[in-house]
Amino acid sequence: MAIEYRLSDRKAITPIEAVEDAMDAIRWVRAHAKTLGIDPRRVIAYGQSASGQLAAIAAEIGDAAAPAIIISGVEDVVTPDAEARRFCAAINKVRGRCDVHSYPGVGHLLTRKLDPQAQFGGQFDFDPTTTADAKNRVWAFLRKHRFIDREEKQPTPSALS
Repeated sequence: MAIEYRLSDRKAITPIEAVEDAMDAIRWVRAHAKTLGIDPRRVIAYGQSASGQLAAIAAEIGDAAAPAIIISGVEDVVTPDAEARRFCAAINKVRGRCDVHSYPGVGHLLTRKLDPQAQFGGQFDFDPTTTADAKNRVWAFLRKHRFIDREEKQPTPSALS
């Protein structure tokens, strides 16, 4: 399910409200799991860029045992790879359930455009090989942690974009 969350305006709305929105969404899905026909123990928080950070924070606050996977471009100037690695290391230090996969030669959202202005401005040129490998790693991670059944087929790449 796609959720909406408040964006920080650095005045009345802070990042805390955005995290609260993400946590509320996870709680709502779990509370309505029976109606939705899903297992409340297999709810996945997912996002890219800012929404990925919200998903990670909401999952960590709401479920201290939640496993995490981070996909990162080594040349990312928006969300630096070193920070992604540090976040994952901190999770592993506490309970050891975070994998990080860093891809050299790509930036934010696995773009081949490494110019900081392009990365911050959203002028992406996604690397297809790296993107395909990252998606495969995410699906393997979800199977490993039993969020999806091993026999379930992964959606086509267009369904994940």
